[in-house]
Amino acid sequence: MSSFSKRRTNANKFKWIITFVLIAMLSIAMIFAFVKIDRNETTKTLGTNRFTYAIGLLNSEDGDYVQGTSSIYTKDFYTVDGLKIELDEDATITYKLFFYNEAEEFIEVVDGSEFNSENVPEGAKYFKVEITPTNDVEVSTSEISTYAGQLTVTVNK
Repeated sequence: MSSFSKRRTNANKFKWIITFVLIAMLSIAMIFAFVKIDRNETTKTLGTNRFTYAIGLLNSEDGDYVQGTSSIYTKDFYTVDGLKIELDEDATITYKLFFYNEAEEFIEVVDGSEFNSENVPEGAKYFKVEITPTNDVEVSTSEISTYAGQLTVTVNK
C-alpha cells in the first residue's frame, strides 16, 4: 500500500471518529434539553386510555370496585394535590370523585356537578374517578378513550 493510500485511509478514519463524537454530543445535549423541559412542568394530566381507566364501577358505600359495564373508573389512586377537572362543553358523560385518606381508605364520594377544587374532603390524600356515559348502558373497551377524553383531570406531579 502506498503512503498516499495510508494517509487517505487515516484521514477517513479520523473524519468518521469526529462525526460519531459530534453526533453523540448532540444526542446528549438533546436528552438534557428534554429532561429540563419535563422538569419545568409541575402538573400532569391523566391519560384517557385503558391503561388509566377500566370498565367497572366504584361502590358509593365503601369506594371499592364493583363489577359492571355501565361505567369506567381510574385503576390507580391519584393525589388530590392540585386536582383540577374540566368537563367538555358537549360532554355525554357524568362523573363522580371518590376520595380516600393516606391509608387508601374510603372517605366519601362527590358528584362531579358539585365538585370544585376547594371542596376536597378533609383528610383526603387520594382520589379515583368514575365516569358514566349518559346515553350508553354498556361501555366497551374501544369506548374507554372516547368517554375518558371528555374529562380532563390534572394533578400536581
